[in-house]
Amino acid sequence: MKKTLTFLALVLLSLQPVAVKGQYTFTRYTPASGLLTYQTNTVVQDNEGFIWIGSTNGLQRFDGKEYKSFQMTNSQLPSNPVWQLLIDKKNNLWVLLASGKVGIFDTKKFLFNEVKTHFHKGVSPNTYIKRLITDQSGNLFYLMGGSEVTTYNPQANEFSYLHNFIPFKVKWGIVDFVHQPHTSKYWVSLSNGGLAVYNLQTKRWNDPEHNPDHEILIDQLNQKDIYDRLFFDSKKRFWYTRPGISPTIGCYDIAHQQPILTHYSFNNVLKGNYDIFGFNEQSNGTIWVKGQLVLAAFQEDIHQFQLIPNGFTSEKSIAYERVRTIYEDRENNLWVTTNNNGVFRFNPSQEFFTNVQHLNPKSGLRGTGRVHAFIPTRAQTLLVGTWGDGLFEYDKNLKPLPLSIKGLPRNGNFNAWAMCASADSNTIWIGTDGGIYALNQQTKSCKWLHWNELTNEPVKHITEDQNGELWIGTETKGIFRISPHNNFRISSFDAIPQFSINKLLPDSKGNIWVATPENGAYEFNPTTGKILRRLTLENKLIPERGVAGFLQCNDSLMVILTATRVVCHNMMLNRSRTIGLPGRISGFNANIEKDANGYLWITSTNGLYKLNLPKTIFSSFNRTDGLDNENFTQSASYHLPDGRLLFGTVNQFVAFNPTHIHSNTTPPEVKITDFKVLNKSLPVDSLLQLKEIELEHNQNSILIRFSTLLYNSAYIIKYKLKEIDEDWRIAENEAIYNYLPPGRYHFILKTVDEEGNESNQTTQLTIKIYPPFYQRWWFYITMLVLAASIIFWLDNERMKRKDALVKMRNTIADSLYQDVSTVLNNINVLSEIARIKTDTDSLKSKEFIEQIHDKSGSMIEAMDDMLWSINPANDSMQKVVERLQEFIEGLNLENDTNISLEVEEKVKVLQPDMKVRHELLILFKECIQYLVYTEAQIHKIRLKVMLSVLDFSIDFFSSNLNRQSIKYVFESKEFIQKLDSLKAHLDVGHQDKNSVVHIKIAL
Repeated sequence: MKKTLTFLALVLLSLQPVAVKGQYTFTRYTPASGLLTYQTNTVVQDNEGFIWIGSTNGLQRFDGKEYKSFQMTNSQLPSNPVWQLLIDKKNNLWVLLASGKVGIFDTKKFLFNEVKTHFHKGVSPNTYIKRLITDQSGNLFYLMGGSEVTTYNPQANEFSYLHNFIPFKVKWGIVDFVHQPHTSKYWVSLSNGGLAVYNLQTKRWNDPEHNPDHEILIDQLNQKDIYDRLFFDSKKRFWYTRPGISPTIGCYDIAHQQPILTHYSFNNVLKGNYDIFGFNEQSNGTIWVKGQLVLAAFQEDIHQFQLIPNGFTSEKSIAYERVRTIYEDRENNLWVTTNNNGVFRFNPSQEFFTNVQHLNPKSGLRGTGRVHAFIPTRAQTLLVGTWGDGLFEYDKNLKPLPLSIKGLPRNGNFNAWAMCASADSNTIWIGTDGGIYALNQQTKSCKWLHWNELTNEPVKHITEDQNGELWIGTETKGIFRISPHNNFRISSFDAIPQFSINKLLPDSKGNIWVATPENGAYEFNPTTGKILRRLTLENKLIPERGVAGFLQCNDSLMVILTATRVVCHNMMLNRSRTIGLPGRISGFNANIEKDANGYLWITSTNGLYKLNLPKTIFSSFNRTDGLDNENFTQSASYHLPDGRLLFGTVNQFVAFNPTHIHSNTTPPEVKITDFKVLNKSLPVDSLLQLKEIELEHNQNSILIRFSTLLYNSAYIIKYKLKEIDEDWRIAENEAIYNYLPPGRYHFILKTVDEEGNESNQTTQLTIKIYPPFYQRWWFYITMLVLAASIIFWLDNERMKRKDALVKMRNTIADSLYQDVSTVLNNINVLSEIARIKTDTDSLKSKEFIEQIHDKSGSMIEAMDDMLWSINPANDSMQKVVERLQEFIEGLNLENDTNISLEVEEKVKVLQPDMKVRHELLILFKECIQYLVYTEAQIHKIRLKVMLSVLDFSIDFFSSNLNRQSIKYVFESKEFIQKLDSLKAHLDVGHQDKNSVVHIKIAL
């Protein structure tokens, strides 16, 4: 019978609620976020902070927001499956591919530089078992599992057995290889069993067959077993596995010369076959083991591994088949690669929230009742009241305790709505349906107190005033006063109408504040029952009708939670001020507490918020931060004496210490991760070395990506392009500027933490966009010089033309002078002869007078033609043609002829100079005159242009006598000189009585 009772007690104890140990919140990265594939193998962080991920589909760089991918398809990798990544002491990124090829990936130029491999044995590197290994000195080794180890030589850029400074024995098949930190010892596990160690200092081997230095691991471990996954931790412990279908883990403490684990197995918790892929040590000393179906942390106090639950129970859980890599970054985040679900990130040191679930005492299943109340006991335990699941008790570490309080319902299924500790330090008042329980902490027994006035009315709130009177708030009947000193006499408090009560809070003066869902808030004096203050929407002291809760910050300030807003009410001045913008808190307000540092913590039906009241800065927390449920219960909160805050949710409660949740006091610098011009990436590292980035006018669309390269810390990134943006802009990870006009711009980045502290350093870029070439200074100067040159040239040409014109006119004037002088002399001589002959030979005198008449007429005509030519009004061929037409018309009248002139339009637009026009006119007229004087019958004259040649032709009828005269005239020296002056060619043709004169003048 005693055994049976003991068993039942243990069963009941197992049904008590538990605080899950080792709760972790995982952030998952999948193809939906940009990962190449769910099948990931390896992850590292470089010295700049970028995360590099190797998967079956290639290599990726991750900055917290964006992925940059490198694959075989873009010729950046020889093959896609990336097996291992390693950062060496020189910050080189080593990439080991599944094909066995190995090389250094240039993280600036994004190029893969392959390194040659030379193995002593005939092995294929395209095998599952291969690994890059480094020691404390920075030496690199290439392990071909079960075969051999080769060493990297930087000068030869090669992994080769020829570069091994450890004289491995050829007969050995090497399963694993590791350097023992802070020593000169290198350990190998042998394929035929046992361990061997080489001491670089003594140049001596110790192995199962010969152990002259009495190496303790060789002495203590069974040298017939095969050992794998060798690992030394910071506590000088040697970890290893024994391979098999269900491998076992061993650990030997070298410093204390004692085993920690010998044949540790997961068979008792894992139902299928599993495997161990290796060990990792966190910076805090925690040992992690990884493998197939294995992800576990070593519990130092009990020398056991705690497996991380495998399976998606929420969006913040983890599921895995194989874990090949666990990597700790500089924020102490752990990155986990899986072969089927992508990459996971979590931070054990940043798990601030403890989510405590409870079990229904009747069904033994997970409880579903809301957590409504908390109260610590004088036994240093915690009582938690729920709706429907009863009362629960926890120790100071929130581990469940068996509830041993007499007087409560046996099945435990009752509603514990509210709890309040009495001033007598012994009694705890528990509100339930229809009454209250008086819990005597000394006797651990409850007394049921109930009244007809309450019937089954839920007692939602209890508080005790300075006189020891109890005040209870109900769900529908308003407020009642209970007098423990007067036989627990109950009376309704009619000063406040009977409606639902959301909160009762005594202030520092002993007055009680009341929150209601539809009628605002009240303050009353519990001694006199007088209403001291009302806060309603109508009197504008609160922005909404409903009030959820209160928190008194000091003697003058009461912080009030309305349905969705936060209000600061000055009790001295009776004035209110609303904090934050509408919608800043998601959902409806539930609770408010103040921590030791003065921050306010507010819960709602959709989250947890931290409020820096002086700066009015809100910080939000949700499932991403480790909350299992952010649907909080109204008026379910407590501030424990040790500083922890408790908040109830719909099916559990959350506990945390606010002092552990702090921001980095120095906001980080922002790093530029990508710079795109017209959607084409430019090499960022090269750009950052420039004094300014120079772009052409058509390169004015830019995208700048940036990141803090922090993955577990939230900072606001602000940016500004000084010449464009008046105010700072807030961004996730990029800034886009389209169609920037030419000019010089200064792009500035900075970070702000949740407290409003700005980073001391800023990231800056100077960008210069050149204008089009026709808007640049050198173009303007060139144009000015060119314009000046053209003006100078034009002026010079004008002056030349002017000088030529003057010279030409002088020449014409000289010619005219000569002609006039010659004619006048001739006239003078002829007139003198005529005078002499008048008396002696009148006929001869008359002949001389005729000559004088002809010469004077010719002189007048020549002078007229010359004066006509030098007239600027006649500076065109059109005028020459008109002059020629007038001359022909005069001939027709004078000689009764019918000469016609036919001129092409092209002739009229010719622009020869004045001299040429004058000579052409004289030539044309003389030709016509010569033919007329020789009695040739002219019937048509033509002027036309053919291939830059002016063709002047005269069609006429001629006799043999005319032809001889014509030949004489056209072959005269004077006429030939005129032709030569114009570079003209004369051609006279005859056919029967028809003749034609062609004069061709090159233009």
